[in-house]
Amino acid sequence: MPDIHVASRQRSVRYDHARLALLVKNSLPECMEVAAKLGGPLFGLHRIECAVVGVRPMARVHREFLNLRGPTDVITFPYGEILVCAPVAESRAEEFGHDVTTELALYCIHGLLHLAGHDDAEPGAARRMAGEQARILRAAILALSLPWELQVKAGIPGGNRVQSNPPVDRSSLIHEITPPQNPVRSLCGRRVGSCHRPSRALFRDA
Repeated sequence: MPDIHVASRQRSVRYDHARLALLVKNSLPECMEVAAKLGGPLFGLHRIECAVVGVRPMARVHREFLNLRGPTDVITFPYGEILVCAPVAESRAEEFGHDVTTELALYCIHGLLHLAGHDDAEPGAARRMAGEQARILRAAILALSLPWELQVKAGIPGGNRVQSNPPVDRSSLIHEITPPQNPVRSLCGRRVGSCHRPSRALFRDA
């Protein structure tokens, strides 16, 4: 199973970084099972990095790789880097009635599921992915209620290690999700983003 790290690269939005790291760590085994079935690149990765960034860095990457203005919620690269935008999460969390940390965890899980092989370009696939990410998030939240000894035994506390991010590979962006326009107003089965497909060149590996 790959090592997974969560890095904070912004200061404008407050959230519980340790809790986010644990939720992401808890979600990884379920995402690995999905990857084993779907054959996504997640199964062959040794390291995954989730970076929490601000509006400007996200907007810059969004423009650079997809020629689209403004920030988006999550961008995923096939080598194991997931960028999630804290200010977007803050605005969406308020709309959906939960905390910023949970919203960021949902974005990270969404990115992991893309690495596992999910594609939400079509409505049916988007619904399946939404259900999967909601199920995994619920399980990750439940795992936090386990006794600390069981979390240690499962290796969950290691999830709060923070490492630096590798350089962005300009040719290896595989997916991005624009902010939702008609989201299901429930965390259960909710889609992150709309069914937006970037150009084929952006799915190409380096």
